[in-house]
Amino acid sequence: MGIYINDERKLFSLTTENTEYAFCIDNQGLVRHLYWGNKINSPEDFDIPVLTEVSTNDPVYEITKEEYPVYGGLRYKENCLKVSFEDKTRDIVYKYVGYCINENELVINLKDAHYNIEIDLHYIVLEDVDLIERYTVVKNNEEKDLAIENIASGQMHIPHENLTFRNTHGYWGAEQQMFTQKVSYGKIYFENRKGISGHNHNPYFILDKDATETTGEVYFGALKLTGNFKGVVEQTPYGETLVQMGINDFDFLIYLENGQSIETPHMVIGYTDKGLESMSHNMHDYANKYILKNKEIRPVLYNSWEAMEFKVNAKEQINLAKFAKEIGTELFVVDDGWFGERHSTKDGLGDWYVNEGKFPNGLEELIKEVKNMNMKFGIWFEPEMVNPLTKLYKEHPDWIYQFDNREGNLSRDQFVLNMTKPEVKEFVFNMLDHYLTKYDIDYIKWDANRPISEPGAKNLGKQERSLWLKHIEAVYE
Repeated sequence: MGIYINDERKLFSLTTENTEYAFCIDNQGLVRHLYWGNKINSPEDFDIPVLTEVSTNDPVYEITKEEYPVYGGLRYKENCLKVSFEDKTRDIVYKYVGYCINENELVINLKDAHYNIEIDLHYIVLEDVDLIERYTVVKNNEEKDLAIENIASGQMHIPHENLTFRNTHGYWGAEQQMFTQKVSYGKIYFENRKGISGHNHNPYFILDKDATETTGEVYFGALKLTGNFKGVVEQTPYGETLVQMGINDFDFLIYLENGQSIETPHMVIGYTDKGLESMSHNMHDYANKYILKNKEIRPVLYNSWEAMEFKVNAKEQINLAKFAKEIGTELFVVDDGWFGERHSTKDGLGDWYVNEGKFPNGLEELIKEVKNMNMKFGIWFEPEMVNPLTKLYKEHPDWIYQFDNREGNLSRDQFVLNMTKPEVKEFVFNMLDHYLTKYDIDYIKWDANRPISEPGAKNLGKQERSLWLKHIEAVYE
């Protein structure tokens, strides 16, 4: 099963095919990280030294490598959870309550020493792909609301200094530019604040010790979140490097009422001493086994945008599909321009009807021709957006994110729909459901060409600053 527990010593060890991850409940009652590396097959031999403060400026809470450090007490380090209670108390004192196991998932149960809130640390052992999946659930059992200002999925501890950090940077047209950066003292932050996936950074970390493709230690992880995320890497004064990932606390605040809980985005982490290639293979195996529903090899795709831009019409698309077939295309995708009065970026988004001038016989004619050429058919949507000139916007000007007494900023001539409104989410769902039901569509290119601005959502009340998370959750739903 990959989960070893020593109840007497309160020791927990998670093993995959080649790796081991261990932590314990120490003499201070803290969930202390012990080990992350190659499988050692003898977890009973783990030493759990008693930690004492170095000085009053280096308390135990600073030194301890906690699995899920919280804000409070003598902690001044990066924390995974910061809350405010109704009585203005702004810290947490957690106590270990117990654990439970559900097949390949271990859950560590924590509670606050005074307030009735639960913090459950979840670990899913994925033995076959040498990975561990982590996430956290916080539940408020207090009668009063609990305000969460910061919540991360987890914190990892690496027993090395002077590591190399890898991620990507970029901008439109120059995405996915890999960079490396030496980790020293100070902190490295990488994040997204735009509400949608951006070109600047990606929600993953790679930290290596002089690794090549086939040699060297690599610690890595990816956060399963496409909205506002934040990661931090820090070489601490105590001979280790920590890395933490989760929801970005930028402009973020969420309230839990009595009985409500929040589940963080899941994070997949791994270790190898066989270099970057082994890391890549493990993550690819994870995607194939646990994410992709369709196990078929991805088809060769041709997209009409560069050839046609907005000048889309049935006749030219059919001719283009014939050329695409000749060069080996297996999936033909009609891009932007097929709907509403979509002749440029200024109009159309939100009015999702087939433009009869461009497609006098509807989409059926083009789809039939594409299918007769033994190709799959795909089509472009940008469901979260609306142009001010559209009928949708004129009928529902309150459907966008906006602040009273502020003129909204247009980007690419469009606004972002407030997906946290049930009626907006229902509109988007019904629109997509209509097209996927009526037409033989194999593939959707779901575009998102502008970030969220003026993030006002009065429908959320005091939960307004949770919209960065709730928007993405609505899109997922």
